[in-house]
Amino acid sequence: MAGQTVLYQSGRPRPPCQPVWFTVGKTLVVIGLVIAAIGAVMMLGLPLGRLPGDIAVRRGHFSFYFPLTTSIVLSIVLTLLLAWFRR
Repeated sequence: MAGQTVLYQSGRPRPPCQPVWFTVGKTLVVIGLVIAAIGAVMMLGLPLGRLPGDIAVRRGHFSFYFPLTTSIVLSIVLTLLLAWFRR
């Protein structure tokens, strides 16, 4: 099979496969860029974790915090990012 072009059933030539470490490397770079972007946005003043709609209850020695709006925003952003990278 060396030197032979591999074809799909449709007759088109199949592109050569990339080694696994290329995709792992690209994934790590993307994860690093996403973390850096989140850090930059937080440094610029976006109150991630203190958005309107986040639930905070403080009574005496008891406090409860549930970041509802923050969770929804992060879920939407991550869904859009992953859908974009799957294309």
